[in-house]
Amino acid sequence: VADKVWGRTALHVAALEGQAQVAELLLGSGAETEAQAFDGSTSLHLAAAHGHASAAAALLAGGAGTEAQASWGSSALHVACWHGAADVIALLLNSRADVNAVPADG
Repeated sequence: VADKVWGRTALHVAALEGQAQVAELLLGSGAETEAQAFDGSTSLHLAAAHGHASAAAALLAGGAGTEAQASWGSSALHVACWHGAADVIALLLNSRADVNAVPADG
């Protein structure tokens, strides 16, 4: 169930707060890795934006895709690069994120 303000699921919140163990529990209970908040962000976008490598690793291990684009057109790799989240960038590259992807907004 998503919250009514941001449209975030519990998995979004766990990723936002860097709670890798909570994310693992939620994923084990069937949480959707590709659920999008109102702005189109996935849980992986939020982990990337805040540099939460352990949460990002849990999401990737749970099947999160690397290519989802938020409503502003950016992938988790773009977001991690904007925020200088080197550990998350390394995880995404190891998961074969597309380094040549162009955001939808150019």
